[in-house]
Amino acid sequence: MTQRIFTISLLALLATFSNSLLAEKTVPQRILFIGNSYTGGTKAGIEFFLKQADRNIQLKFIHPGGRRLSQHATDKQTLTTIAEGNWDLVVLQEQSQIPSLPNVRDEYLQAGVQLSQAIRKADSDCLLFQTWGRRDGDKWNKQLNPDFATMQKRLSEGYAALSERTETPVAPVGQAWAIVHDDSPVLFRKLYAGDGSHPSALGAYLTGAVFYAVITGNDPREVTSLPRGVNQEEAAILCAAAQKATK
Repeated sequence: MTQRIFTISLLALLATFSNSLLAEKTVPQRILFIGNSYTGGTKAGIEFFLKQADRNIQLKFIHPGGRRLSQHATDKQTLTTIAEGNWDLVVLQEQSQIPSLPNVRDEYLQAGVQLSQAIRKADSDCLLFQTWGRRDGDKWNKQLNPDFATMQKRLSEGYAALSERTETPVAPVGQAWAIVHDDSPVLFRKLYAGDGSHPSALGAYLTGAVFYAVITGNDPREVTSLPRGVNQEEAAILCAAAQKATK
């Protein structure tokens, strides 16, 4: 029942967020992404898709490796960038394991609340970047996250909890990866770099397609150009997964 409530809440928040953008008939012109190496690793895919929507869009990325939201919440540079950047939208991405781990859940939620409050104080909208489970599960937390599917479920629940706490919509990137996992197992493995954690060019492309769908309200399958490292067949499958995850 709890998971169903989270799902309904997320859908309602996402619909409200997307509808507000569509009502303005514009894509946010200034977007700040705050995260770590997962944000850095998907930067090219995000830039590719959002530039398809508007070539004049301005994107900034803060992504020190391994950085937690709790660290961003007390980092002077991060907080100053939020406060003084005149951002239309700020995207938050937590460290890749934390939302799935109950022993650090309170710290994670508190940091998310602090950052979302700072974002709203700066008169900006906030969006959560739901990340993906590791390809073969989390080797450091095998009992909790023995495989991708289990880890993804726990991550999704973690982001749903923060979404509910902050009344912030979620970009369901991890859900799109889960769709590829279920429907295209061979392609799924190609979403990862060699460490089975960070994204490959295909993983970055899929992530960009999800943000394109969430932020613009448009279907990423309508984007016909391709970045280097992605072929037409792969693009069709990944864009379909992104569209499915965001509807």
